[in-house]
Amino acid sequence: MVMRPAAKYFLILSLLFICRNGYAQAGQVPDSIDDYMVRIYHDNDFISYRGKATDEAYTGGIRADFFFTKKKPYRFFIDRLFPKAGDQAVNIFQWGFMQVVYTPRDIEDSAYQPNDYAFSAGLYIIHSLYSYDPVKKFSFQTEIKLGVMGPAALGEQSQELIHRVMGYETPNGWKNQLNTDVLFNVNFTAEKQFLSLGQFAELTGGSKISAGTLVNAVSVYPLIRIGWMNPYFDGYISQYAGPGHAGSSRIRKFQFYLFAKPSINWVLTNAMLEGGFFSDHSRKVDGKLIQYQTYHSIEHLVYQADFGAVLNNEHFSISFDQNISSMLIKNTYSHEYGNVSIYFTW
Repeated sequence: MVMRPAAKYFLILSLLFICRNGYAQAGQVPDSIDDYMVRIYHDNDFISYRGKATDEAYTGGIRADFFFTKKKPYRFFIDRLFPKAGDQAVNIFQWGFMQVVYTPRDIEDSAYQPNDYAFSAGLYIIHSLYSYDPVKKFSFQTEIKLGVMGPAALGEQSQELIHRVMGYETPNGWKNQLNTDVLFNVNFTAEKQFLSLGQFAELTGGSKISAGTLVNAVSVYPLIRIGWMNPYFDGYISQYAGPGHAGSSRIRKFQFYLFAKPSINWVLTNAMLEGGFFSDHSRKVDGKLIQYQTYHSIEHLVYQADFGAVLNNEHFSISFDQNISSMLIKNTYSHEYGNVSIYFTW
């Protein structure tokens, strides 16, 4: 039986709710866990503020996350290695999974297309710590990704299912997708607030380092937020929640704010575009064996801009985000995609 994406999301939420209630009945939650948040999001280049729907390059991604705080020290050994923003930090842990899909512009063409983005997919689990200092206004965010790319990432099945349900064109080129490989990455982000106008406007600067078999890159960016909102450094959950949640020193019941995050990225490698670290990158084109990177040389300097809006009413939030990026592979094209995320807190 094939389960539609909406049904999968409902099942995830139901399981989390059941687990939470089970712990609560056993009397364990008050002693160990303080706050919960579930996030479900969907990237798709069909979502465009200009009405320019596409199905190319980074064409889509789905992700589900469970965020929580702990009253007692979290004993998972990896978390002891994560840097924290001091003794007074608001520490928010996360577990999640994500699938990402890349395709060339002509997905109906079954032939190998050496001068475009390859059919490529990644599937991985994610574990993170978001650590905020609400007094000194800085944060550390550490993220570990572990998964697989290639046929085992189920990109073909995922895209075919969505296109069949929505009545879109059939993707025929997945036989040319990048080979199976292991994905492991560690990403570290540091942020510091530079300016704040009460709870109406904030300017924060950030930098991110990514290292591993998925992406090796360095990014710098400003983050601007304007509107009716909770302080950014009160913690990630409070950015999408009302009273009674982590870091809630000046919590609003209702939030509505706009955000913008332009970034400059220096990218050394990207397995989703070039092929994996351990796999064979060769392809036969016109009877000749070539290396995949011969045709797919990535751009090392990439410019991006994220902008959007967040609407929150206590326990429920929704955000809309638009991402515009310069070309990721030389001699191809720039790209944009949209994101819709929903957040549930309790």
